[in-house]
Amino acid sequence: MRPHVAIEPRRTVTGEHGLTTLKQPWPEKAIGGAGRHPAARAKATFDPLGNLDADEAV
Repeated sequence: MRPHVAIEPRRTVTGEHGLTTLKQPWPEKAIGGAGRHPAARAKATFDPLGNLDADEAV
């Protein structure tokens, strides 16, 4: 049970996130991750927020 539980979550995280994060953990997290994440969040939050505000105001 112990090895199964340790290998299962580790394999999924290392297979999906590990590969991408291990390939470029510094540039992706420092530039791409920090630059793309907040930018996409701000845009997505700004769009719906602006639309909702305009609709409610009108």
